[in-house]
Amino acid sequence: MDASSAIGETRVLPRVMTNQPPPETIYASSDAAWREDMNLAGTCWIFMNKGTITDQGSKAVHHVPSPLIGEALALRSALNHAIQLGIQNLAMRSDSLDLINSINSDKKIKELHGILQDVKTLSARFNFVSFSHIFVVIIV
Repeated sequence: MDASSAIGETRVLPRVMTNQPPPETIYASSDAAWREDMNLAGTCWIFMNKGTITDQGSKAVHHVPSPLIGEALALRSALNHAIQLGIQNLAMRSDSLDLINSINSDKKIKELHGILQDVKTLSARFNFVSFSHIFVVIIV
């Protein structure tokens, strides 16, 4: 097509997505520890702004059948807390690769169905939200 035939033509260009969060983004990390013998998870989350801790929380949750569900509950609690704080731009991080992959793809994990639906609904409340995996090394 030459330039003269393109005049007056309307094209819809694909939206370019970037993984770069806005400068005012708050970074949040969530985690969970699970006790199989008690079906109990300890969940926690921490919020940081420019390397400074701005808020944190934790909760014990009963009747948790797996560590993965514990991780998902921790992330969901962090999203709820961020909404309560009025955070508009959030970069969520978790050390649960299966959870992050499930959120970011069409690969859904059956046991997480309801929690993932909650995550999707809560995510719509933010101007910007991302979910990424963080690799944790524990040195003993």
